[in-house]
Amino acid sequence: MHLREVHLRNWRSYRNATFVLPAPDRAGRRNVILVGAQNGAGKTSFLMALYLGLFGREAMHLIEGMRLKGLDQDRGLGYRALMEQVIHRPALTTEDPHSSVSLKFDLADGEVSITRKWNFLRGGRTRDLNTQDGEEVLIETNGRRKVYASWQEGNAKIEELLFPCNVMPCLFFDGEQAQERVEAAGGRALFDAVKTLYGTGILDQLSDSLKSYIQNERHAIQRDVGTVRSDELAQKRALLEVKRGELQGAQNELAISRKEKDGLESDQQRLNNQLFAMVGDSASDVEEYGKILSALQAEEAQVRQDLVSGLSGLALPLALSRHGSKVAALIRSEQIRDRWLILKDEASGKANVIVYRGVS
Repeated sequence: MHLREVHLRNWRSYRNATFVLPAPDRAGRRNVILVGAQNGAGKTSFLMALYLGLFGREAMHLIEGMRLKGLDQDRGLGYRALMEQVIHRPALTTEDPHSSVSLKFDLADGEVSITRKWNFLRGGRTRDLNTQDGEEVLIETNGRRKVYASWQEGNAKIEELLFPCNVMPCLFFDGEQAQERVEAAGGRALFDAVKTLYGTGILDQLSDSLKSYIQNERHAIQRDVGTVRSDELAQKRALLEVKRGELQGAQNELAISRKEKDGLESDQQRLNNQLFAMVGDSASDVEEYGKILSALQAEEAQVRQDLVSGLSGLALPLALSRHGSKVAALIRSEQIRDRWLILKDEASGKANVIVYRGVS
């Protein structure tokens, strides 16, 4: 890992400056970058940008002259006052007064870019530095950009990607100030400086932290579950592995059931689409067609009943229609016979009258 580029915007004497730093050679003989310039050229401003650009208020104690008591209130007030002194004075007359520091690191697995931006009000007062509106932390890793909701989340991500805040003096330091401190404090300061330079102090802190963590965890386990024997613990671990296997099997079955459910839902959707293509594209249309079909079926049943009743009434006319000619002939014969009888009676009457008249 190495720092490749630093960009300062409205930062103390720097209006808009970019510094490109050389990469260390593969042989490992050129791993230190020395920054030299005359007094007042901006070396301290550059070092402050590295500290504050990476960790903001958490790095204040690393800046020369900023030794606070550690109280949150004092730290917050001192940080705000510091940032109001940092901004480039001409920038306060712009529409969007702000200061920003951008740092680009080359890592073994890609690139990390960190940009910390401080926003100001007209007149030089900072906005609320505890919110994103006042202090914005943007981190870009291999092309993925994210603005963090708070500076605490941003600092935690920077520690995860790069290093903790307290090791920065091992990477960036003012040689003159380090020399003055060692000379003023004697051997103990030199020992502390060496520990800081090589990071061995962090190992001591880490060892103490791990011991404390293990002890706290042991107390917590004893408080929650009591004293557990080694053989019981082995049995419980074996049972745990069995349960994990059962859980994995249940998860596999659940995955299969979900796939089957998705298939059935797809089939249902396909059938619904086919149904809608035939009768319409809404449930109300399907319901309306169902009512119409029921009415038609009822009407068909009534017609069938009327047809049966009509056929039973037509039985006699249909039977007569088969012998209609014979019946008509009989009727005509009866009519002729009736006329003959009538004529016969009339003729007999007339004959009687004639006979009666002749005799008299």
